[in-house]
Amino acid sequence: MDINEIKQQWNTLKIKMTPAELMKRTTSLEHLMRNYRRFGVLALLCIPGGFSFYQLIQRGAILVSPAVVILFVAAMALSASVDLYLYNQLKEIDLLSMSVTEVADRARNCRRIHLFSQLILLPLVLTFVIIVAVTSTTTFLRWGLLCGALVGMIIGFGKWLEIMRTYRTLT
Repeated sequence: MDINEIKQQWNTLKIKMTPAELMKRTTSLEHLMRNYRRFGVLALLCIPGGFSFYQLIQRGAILVSPAVVILFVAAMALSASVDLYLYNQLKEIDLLSMSVTEVADRARNCRRIHLFSQLILLPLVLTFVIIVAVTSTTTFLRWGLLCGALVGMIIGFGKWLEIMRTYRTLT
């Protein structure tokens, strides 16, 4: 097959996109940035919600030291700071001026930071959930917490797989 045949086949496909359709398309980089910004803001919004655990401790629904709230706040603050840091690192990537290898290297570094932060955050969050579930005084609270944690884990694992696939595409 020569170049003229390839051009002819390409022209017969007649794939045309309107400018509006082109504007709707997002790159893998934009997709990652949007996810990190969303999760960073979500983690920041979860910090005040952690004080509901403090109220449960004061009411006697959870028999544990109030210091466990610090564990929750620390996990959410660390998560937010890592996500917003990765958002800023990805925002600095300029696809027009950087080489492909430089973009791939920066994406690999961001992926490495993401995975390292997961190694720190997962034990923190699992410790918090186990402590609160074991020390809760009512079965409804215990099962509600465990069901919420399970649903969050399933959703989080799905988003984690999506982010890892996006990193693979980007690199």
